[in-house]
Amino acid sequence: MLRLHIAALLPIKIVKVFFSKAQRFKLYKASFIGMVPTSMPSNVWHRKNSFVACLISAVAAAHGVSNITTTCAPAEKLPFEDGYFDAVFCRFTTHHWNDLVAGLREAHRVLAPDGTAMFIDVTSRALPTADTWLQALELLRDVSHGRNYSCVEWERMLKTVGFSITETMSHTLRMEFPSWVARTKTPALHIKAIRVLQDVAPDTVRTALGIEPDGSFSR
Repeated sequence: MLRLHIAALLPIKIVKVFFSKAQRFKLYKASFIGMVPTSMPSNVWHRKNSFVACLISAVAAAHGVSNITTTCAPAEKLPFEDGYFDAVFCRFTTHHWNDLVAGLREAHRVLAPDGTAMFIDVTSRALPTADTWLQALELLRDVSHGRNYSCVEWERMLKTVGFSITETMSHTLRMEFPSWVARTKTPALHIKAIRVLQDVAPDTVRTALGIEPDGSFSR
């Protein structure tokens, strides 16, 4: 998993949440980005995004936070003026985007020149066979999965659209199998297919992904 502190970033189809005068972060306007995949029909996409937006608002209200607004829009064409946000945060969504570069380019536009952003997501494996297995497991678990990119690819794309990377960090994240598939309501047939793939994986892949007897693994 790669964690980047950069000058901005954004996704493709999003639920955008921003704070106005958020004292906790000492920012005037900060964007928190999530997403529902663009591969699904537009009516389903809007329904799911509306549900996520309502959930965010409900959780905020439960914690006494009243200065949150949610907006659904394609990241390729965000409904915000240039330099609108002081900060942008994104966590575990970009591997679902259809056009990563387009989203990043638009992110660069809406972030203030002196703005800051944090990006966190899973990255691809250096060993080709391990990466193939990982991408297959991800897709079976959630059919909205697009692709995990390598750290090198990320740095190249971010620099291409104008970002300045100030810090990078990486660490291994263990995925506890039952909760991993439960979060996305993975169908039983897909869960079975995942376990079959794990069982037939060569030793190099099993070692690289840290596959455990119950299906838990690291990414």
